[in-house]
Formats: sequence, structure tokens, C-alpha cells
Amino acid sequence: MKTKRQLLESFIKKTVISELRRSTRNRLVESAVDDSTIDTITDQYLTAGLELETDDDGNDLIKNYDLSDIPQSEINKARQDVQRFVRMAGKGNLLDTYIKAFENDNYGGWESRFGYDFWLTRNGHGTGFWDRDELDDENVGERLATMTELFGPCNLYITDNGDIGYYSKG
Repeated sequence: MKTKRQLLESFIKKTVISELRRSTRNRLVESAVDDSTIDTITDQYLTAGLELETDDDGNDLIKNYDLSDIPQSEINKARQDVQRFVRMAGKGNLLDTYIKAFENDNYGGWESRFGYDFWLTRNGHGTGFWDRDELDDENVGERLATMTELFGPCNLYITDNGDIGYYSKG
């Protein structure tokens, strides 16, 4: 039978190890998500929008527009949504799992896939986070998909001056 001292030492050791693991995990996620990474995720997020949204005639926006047609003010709005979502996913260790699953991805890295999945899932395109077999453990894909519901749908549209605008309910 363990003494009170042994039990206390065991508890402290477990607590310290757990805290170190959590702290290390958070540092890994934070180091993986710098401003450049947020920019990459945002670019792919908006590219997905250009590929999936249409103009008034039903043509895909990507046929006539690209990222250079989106004013910086609109990119900044999208970037804020991406940053908020990344921060939320990081707190639940979901981002860490996503990064590990797709860090060597041929699609352009986890950042590109994450931006695309965020757009797809957020707008109910029938695929996205929840549809990735790599995220089945601990229902990570489903949990990320549920988080997107907090943001509501968003869209790109052609403004009166011919630029691309970004609308978000989030």
C-alpha cells in the first residue's frame, strides 16, 4: 500500500507530465500557425470560394476572377474568420491532429487542405472535415465540422465596382 507521500508524489508527477505534454502540444501548434500559415490557409479558403461560387449567370467565379480581384479589406475579413477558427481548433487539440494527418499531404500541405475544408464544410458542400478518413480517430473531422456551424455560411460576390466581396455571418 502506498503512503500518503507516495500518492502525493505520484499525483504531482502525473500532473506535471500532463501539463508538460499539453504545453508542448500547444507550442507545436502555435509554432505551426504563424502569420504566413494563416495567409496560406486564407488564400486556399478564398480560392475554394472562387472555385465554388458562381456569378449571376451561373459561371464559376474562378473563370473570370482570381485572388488579385479580392480587395485587401475583404481578404482581411476572411482572414479574421480563418484566425478565429484556427484558434478554436487549436484549443481543442483538433488542429494538432489535423496537422499530423495532413502534414505530408500532396494537396499542398495541411494548410491548403485546411482552408479548403473550412470553406467546404462551412458552406455545406457535402464534403469537408467530416469526410476525411484520416480524421476518424476521436471523431476529429466531425468535431471540426460542428465547430464550423458556429460561423454560419459565407460567400463571395461581385460588387458594384466589379471586385469580389466577402460576406460572412460569423
